[in-house]
Amino acid sequence: NCVELTSLTIPSSMTTIGDYAFYKCENIKTIDFESASKLKSIGNYTFNYCIGIEKIVFPTNLRTIGENAFGYCDSLVSVLSTGYLTTIGKFAFNECINLKTFKIIGRGYLDKIEASAFQNCYKLEEVSFGYDCQLRSVGNAAFINCVSLKKIDLGRTVNEIGDIAFRNCRSLTTVTIRTHITWIYIGSKAFENCYSLKI
Repeated sequence: NCVELTSLTIPSSMTTIGDYAFYKCENIKTIDFESASKLKSIGNYTFNYCIGIEKIVFPTNLRTIGENAFGYCDSLVSVLSTGYLTTIGKFAFNECINLKTFKIIGRGYLDKIEASAFQNCYKLEEVSFGYDCQLRSVGNAAFINCVSLKKIDLGRTVNEIGDIAFRNCRSLTTVTIRTHITWIYIGSKAFENCYSLKI
């Protein structure tokens, strides 16, 4: 609740930002990561309800985004990861109602998108996990109610899509799964009400 805090510079030596560190700091607008950042993890609820943040560029070494880390960041429009992100936690970007793009640039190391990670991101249009993505699991309700999402490429290694993962993604036309795995689990009602999906 540091209401006068408007910007953050995360030093390159920092490896972890702990749980609830900036919870409800509503006037933070910018987060800058120093070059050669060693940051590997962002904890649970770390920036929850930071409603002033508009865009984020994560540093290369970041591996984990915790549960509800950026939930209810109403002004957040774009998220860019430039490196080795492997896990997006439960409700990580829940109710980011103005989020339009989420991109991982370069070779994708993302392994897991946990339950409800992008729940109710109504304006989310573009999702990219990097080329040769390593994604294996999309959790329950991960993209539920992402009504603006049109296409998504889940890569070569995905073997689990959870229950109601893409429920009510009514603009979704294309889901690309290029897996070489012999089986894939698709949960109950995973694509329910995806009226635009082409088979």
